[in-house]
This record gives sequence, C-alpha cells and structure tokens, in this order.
Amino acid sequence: MATTGGSKVGLRIARSRTTAAMDGAILLIDRDLGLLFWLGHVMDQAGYQAFPARSVPDAVSLLGELHLNISVLILDCSLPGTEGLITALRRSKRFLKVVCMNGDGQHTCVKGIDALCPKPGGFSPPAVFKWVKALREALSASPVAS
Repeated sequence: MATTGGSKVGLRIARSRTTAAMDGAILLIDRDLGLLFWLGHVMDQAGYQAFPARSVPDAVSLLGELHLNISVLILDCSLPGTEGLITALRRSKRFLKVVCMNGDGQHTCVKGIDALCPKPGGFSPPAVFKWVKALREALSASPVAS
C-alpha cells in the first residue's frame, strides 16, 4: 500500500497473462526525475523490480554495470538514442516488451515498440489507477505497427 495525501492506495497489478511479460526487471527511461521516482514506486508497490535512468546512455551504463535481465522497457521515445537501444535489446532479449510513454498518447515513437501508454496525468490516487490500467492494456495489446 502506498500513502498519498493521507489516504492509502492499493497498487496491485494482478499477475496474469497480461503481466506475464513483467516477470523480469523493468527499465524505466525518462528525463523527468519526479516521474521516474513515481513510476519506480508504483512498480515496486506492485511487486516488480524497476530501475530508472534519465537518458539512453544512463540506461546502457545501468544495464552493463548491473547485468540486468529486463523483460519490460518503458521509455519516452522522444529521447535521443531510443531506436538504437531498442534494436540492441531486441537482439539479446527475445521476449522483451517495449512500451512507449508520451504526453499525448500519439504514436511519436521509433520502430520496435510493442505498445503506447500515455504518461501519467499526475500523482494522485486516481492518476495511479488510470496509469496502471493503461499499462496493463498496453502490455496485453497487439504490437504497434512501426
């Protein structure tokens, strides 16, 4: 349970076929430190191990130093170098799910993504639930045509 503004919020993502891809670690990449902290906390509360990075070079360093076995990559595809990172990870991680997060939910991402998920609209309990629901739908959806 997370406490937000005095109220407890249950953050559960049921482990089912829709989240089977989330059995490994999650790599989060976004330039917004507050968003990274919040997403990491949400994933932690849901029982997943999440690793934040503020840029693609930071993510590459993190992957190399910690030898992470990630199963889900959630990133802002407007960051420089995302297409190269996705391509490299796809070569070594056959079952990797790649979720592009953006502010408007439109397809502004690069090739190789599996799903689109809008960035959270805030850090309130309703925003948490809305984002978790959007993530679950994104992970269970068909791959996005690139």
